[in-house]
Amino acid sequence: MSLLPISAIAERELPRGLSALYIGGGFRRHASALTSNAGFLDRSPGVGRGLPVYAECGGLMLLSAGIWWQQRQ
Repeated sequence: MSLLPISAIAERELPRGLSALYIGGGFRRHASALTSNAGFLDRSPGVGRGLPVYAECGGLMLLSAGIWWQQRQ
């Protein structure tokens, strides 16, 4: 098994063949860039369909349906 760094800002979707996904924190300062790539996980096979996912802090925010910050979504 090996680790593969993936950018939720730069990539259009996850690579195929992943056995699990870890999504770390630190997303708050990149919120607007992530919003521009909102379909990243929707276009990614496996997410929400049996791929084990561990997310913390901002990673959990990325998995949510929406985030409101300073009265804006």
